[in-house]
Amino acid sequence: MNNNIKKTVLRFTILGFLVAALMIFGLFRLEAPIIKGEHQHFNYKNDLSLDVYMPTKVKYEKAPVLFFIHGGAWIIGSRLSINNTRFHTSVNELRDKGYAVIAPDYTLAEQGNSPFPACIEDVKDAIAWTYANGDSIGLNMNKVGILGESAGAHIAMMVAFDEEYITQYPFDYLVDVYGPTSLYQLYLDQIPLIEEIQMSVAIMPDCISDKFDLPSYLFGYQPEKDTLKARIFADTFSPIRHVESHINFPSLIIHGEEDKIVPIDQSNRLMDTLSAYNLPFEFHSIKNTDHAFRGISKSDKMDVQQWIIDFVLENS
Repeated sequence: MNNNIKKTVLRFTILGFLVAALMIFGLFRLEAPIIKGEHQHFNYKNDLSLDVYMPTKVKYEKAPVLFFIHGGAWIIGSRLSINNTRFHTSVNELRDKGYAVIAPDYTLAEQGNSPFPACIEDVKDAIAWTYANGDSIGLNMNKVGILGESAGAHIAMMVAFDEEYITQYPFDYLVDVYGPTSLYQLYLDQIPLIEEIQMSVAIMPDCISDKFDLPSYLFGYQPEKDTLKARIFADTFSPIRHVESHINFPSLIIHGEEDKIVPIDQSNRLMDTLSAYNLPFEFHSIKNTDHAFRGISKSDKMDVQQWIIDFVLENS
């Protein structure tokens, strides 16, 4: 291993420790949901788990339910990301108002093995498990909503827009936070960024650089080798392709105007599709804000929390 690679690996190792330390510090400093109130853990399917964050104040005989679907580009991430600072305020405030918040894990991509449709089916199974067991743990499954962030918002939409599924497991509302809605357009938009990332990690060991081969992870193969197959695949798993008049709940859409990972055009496409079917939605764009709320002002971040809180309370 040459010196440049050694330095790169060392930097990643140090960065990993720093991120872990900051996450632990952040949990206790900023009252992450995991350290507040009652927190239950269940295996809902094989080796997949979900966490139930029960209300911190009892307001109802049975608690209304909000599912939180984590992001991470379908490649990384965990149900524990509900404890990051992006949603502390809204999650904790809703729990104070008597809501239970449920965060499931789901199948992530592996090299040459697409996460689709497994990740979508996993979230469906987590919700079905909760419907079957919710009454016994104090949940009101007649008041259910779903919130997703980024890739998690994509999965949430794929679940919520599935006519057959929501007939059996209905939702009262959907919250989409900068979620991809048209996968093929997202892939086309991201080709320059993907190429830049892959060039930047070329000097890294294979075990690290392979993780940045995003198309292979998401499609399960190199999409440029069979563009027709890739187009069909992407359309199949694009939420806007599943929007029809059967959707009988409102959607809240939140997106940063400077998002370089999931461009705001993805939300514009969703709004156009919802409008075509006269379906209700509320939209908020955030100026000077990139993906994962990078660059967001303190006041705008507070607004995001309140948008979520108000929308959930109004629609459940």
